Amino acid sequence: MKKVCCITTILCFLFLSKNIFSQTLIISPHPNLPPYFFVVDKRNQLLYLIRKENRLQILKTVPCSTGAKQGDKLVEGDERTPEGIYFLTKKIIKLPNFELYGDIAYRTNYPNPIDKLFGKNGYGIWLHGRGKKLVPFDTKGCVAVASSNLKELKSYIQEDLTPLLIAEHIIFKLKDKSTLEEIKLLREKIEKWQWAWKDKSPFFFEFYDQHLFAKTSHKPFKHFVETKIHYFSTYKWIDIYIPEIFILKGPYYFVSYFYQYFRSPNFSSQGLKRLYWMKIKDEFKIVASEWKEKKLNLEKDYLREYKKRII
Repeated sequence: MKKVCCITTILCFLFLSKNIFSQTLIISPHPNLPPYFFVVDKRNQLLYLIRKENRLQILKTVPCSTGAKQGDKLVEGDERTPEGIYFLTKKIIKLPNFELYGDIAYRTNYPNPIDKLFGKNGYGIWLHGRGKKLVPFDTKGCVAVASSNLKELKSYIQEDLTPLLIAEHIIFKLKDKSTLEEIKLLREKIEKWQWAWKDKSPFFFEFYDQHLFAKTSHKPFKHFVETKIHYFSTYKWIDIYIPEIFILKGPYYFVSYFYQYFRSPNFSSQGLKRLYWMKIKDEFKIVASEWKEKKLNLEKDYLREYKKRII
């Protein structure tokens, strides 16, 4: 118990320290970036639509408005816009006030598991339009853009899959060697995690930080281990198919996300998985995960990939 409290105290100190100063996020190209994503620079009140190619391509830059108060969001009602890695989830078209929200809005998954880990709270953080004149720093925490601009951007948004990165300041780099090395290491880590799961190996549990994962899952880590071991013994074999892995780097954590197809002799599932990673003693550890069941028609792709393995 003392160890858990100590780790939580240290993390909270680090988190609060980072919020005393502006958070600057470096965006640079790497192989596991998603094809499209949005970035918000709070200082300059700009929203960027980014496309990944061999280099980063800024497809569109539009003015935006964020929270009336400066700094990262900490508590409900503080009128600050959160900083971190988020995903645009449900599209909303029935909005109560066109001047404030335009005619389209997208919910975000704030507070994400890392926010909750640090005790941040609140809800209702959206990317939405604005029917009236856009004024800088004029929301209660949401990100607002002109309604006409959001209509142009909506074709690039896939619910639950399109990221929205928010920081105090954004720096774009043509190449960042340290980021490339980190992403490569994390990609390798994810592949080993996948194989450890397929092999039903006890090594699977070493990819997780026991104390932080227990905190974000709201259950003792022992419960997670016992549940997985039960499934390991229940299923004669397990196969995990992941078509493509996307990785995003935030100020102090990473998010990997991918479509996942789970197959066993008597059970299968498919959906979207997100893993939240932090460096603990210079080693990547999973501190939280999110799973959403989805009908993705991955079985045909899985069977095609499976045939390649046995030929």
